[in-house]
Amino acid sequence: MVLATAQAKSYSKIQRQIEQLTAQLRQASSVPQKVKLLYQLGELHKFEYKKAIQYYQKGGALATKAHDIAGVAQGHVLQGKLHLSYRSFDKAWQQFKKGEATAQKHQLVAAHIDCLNGIASVLIEKNKQHKARTLYHKALKLAQQLNDPERICYTNIRIGEFHRLQKNYDSAFEYLAKALKTAQHYQMVALEYEGLMVKSTAYTDLGQFDRVEQLAHEALQVVANSNNSHLLAGAYNNLAIANTCLKKYDLAIGYYTKALRIKQKTKDNGRLVILYHNIADLYRKSLQYDLAITYFKKSLDYTQKRGDVLATGVMLRNIGEVYYLKQAYDQAEKYLKQSEVKVQQASSLFETSATYQLLARNYAALNNFRQAYYYQAMHKKADDSIFNNEKSESIAKLEQHYKEEQKQKAIALLKKETNLQRQKTTFQRKLRNIAVVGLLLAVLVVVLLYNRYQLRHKILQQKSLALTQENARHKAEGQRMEIEQKLKQEENKRLKLDLEYKNRELATSTLLMHHKNEVLTNIQGELSAFQHQVPPKLSSNIQSIKKIIQENNHLEEEWEHLKIHFNQVHPNFFGILQQRFSHLSQHDLRLCAYIRIGLTNKEIARILHVEFRSVQVAKYRLKKKMGLTKTEDLSQFVQQL
Repeated sequence: MVLATAQAKSYSKIQRQIEQLTAQLRQASSVPQKVKLLYQLGELHKFEYKKAIQYYQKGGALATKAHDIAGVAQGHVLQGKLHLSYRSFDKAWQQFKKGEATAQKHQLVAAHIDCLNGIASVLIEKNKQHKARTLYHKALKLAQQLNDPERICYTNIRIGEFHRLQKNYDSAFEYLAKALKTAQHYQMVALEYEGLMVKSTAYTDLGQFDRVEQLAHEALQVVANSNNSHLLAGAYNNLAIANTCLKKYDLAIGYYTKALRIKQKTKDNGRLVILYHNIADLYRKSLQYDLAITYFKKSLDYTQKRGDVLATGVMLRNIGEVYYLKQAYDQAEKYLKQSEVKVQQASSLFETSATYQLLARNYAALNNFRQAYYYQAMHKKADDSIFNNEKSESIAKLEQHYKEEQKQKAIALLKKETNLQRQKTTFQRKLRNIAVVGLLLAVLVVVLLYNRYQLRHKILQQKSLALTQENARHKAEGQRMEIEQKLKQEENKRLKLDLEYKNRELATSTLLMHHKNEVLTNIQGELSAFQHQVPPKLSSNIQSIKKIIQENNHLEEEWEHLKIHFNQVHPNFFGILQQRFSHLSQHDLRLCAYIRIGLTNKEIARILHVEFRSVQVAKYRLKKKMGLTKTEDLSQFVQQL
């Protein structure tokens, strides 16, 4: 009852603010005042995208017409943030870049900071973490120069979130601690809440769910008296997530229900998407699949209303996954195919790869192995692209780290030289004073000593500089070699995984061909038995079918087909065998190929239509032909060729 009253008060307060601002807008006379009121109205309608963007665009147009540069820059920032919250990343990018250009040209530092933070957030979504990190730190430096606590706090939170995404949790906690300290000192409730939520997410990543629950309660205490329904709903949502992780499902549902009551009144479709998704995920974890589908579909409705293509694709995949878990494979296929279209439209490699993987599993469950193989290959291709992007980013980070180290060394050397120069100037001044009051002989002695000192100092300085340069060169060379070694290790690892995958693919293909032949042979046998029981008119049709089966049951042709694929994966394998053991028969070579792709004796016996014992005998004879001792393992020997 208390919660419902608080919600009603919060909602009615917003409505009163909208009415008051609308009345003030009608009476406003100056352009800057009108622009400010339009932007405030847009902010109050932030959960209604079309209304909010109309207010922002109207305010921006009015500011442009009146040459209100600060208003123009602010309009770009507000539109960029709105597009970002609705995941329209290209539109957000355009607005932030326009705002950045205006802010730089007219030295509007605050707007410049906001645009840099916005651009960095878009870059993270586009998988360009290195550039995002640079912009975040540039924004932080400007905020510190401006001495703006709010923007310092916000940027520290964004950098903390960046490090969390990179799994640099120590750095993440360091920046979040700075942000929380600033927020608490200046009593910035919204930013303190946001910092606690990012910190809570980091502990969720680390699996420390008791700590997550503790932080969620702290966040609830922070926003309890703020009359901010948006933050209050978020706090309940995070408490529900913490209890879900701790498998306290009844408590979690209670908190989700409180959050839903608030958000259903505020028309915050973005948060409703998240809430319905989280509830559905809870039911999925507790194996209540029908309820999970119901709430995923509610979340899907809101993603479609928002026009969020990527979130729509993810939600469709979630529904497909639940149907897959229910073994309703046809329904799963329907939703997964829709998901495939959406995630491709959103150009998200990661989500596309996940959808491909689930499609492959679903088609395998439907025994549609051709489609299963196709989507598994597409999944691997997408994963390889993600790996290459991450590798390029890693190299860029190493280069940046090296440049920063070199820069710090140069600064230290410059400071040292400045101190030496200052000391040198002081010493010269003393010598000059002594020379003025001293005798001519004393002056002469001082000059001689000074010249000697200068020469010696120059020689030492040259030696020191040469030694420093040599050390720097050796260090750079060592770092370069270390990077090259790491890259080679990664490449070898990838090649090894690729070879193992292709071996598994060959083995699977071989067993599938054998299974097909067995099925065809069984069908042919059944037809032969049935042929004598039907009229002669149908007997000729059965004979035609048997002929077709016979034409498609060519073991040797299939062996030659497999041999071609085998040579592509293991080139020169047969050549090496025949060169070293020229007396091996075709049967021996075939047996070696099956051993190389990892087939067991039982699988080889099935393929060759022989007894298990016959395979053992054949391996024993092959071992003798190769001249192997009793202690040497044939399979290991063939694998190492």
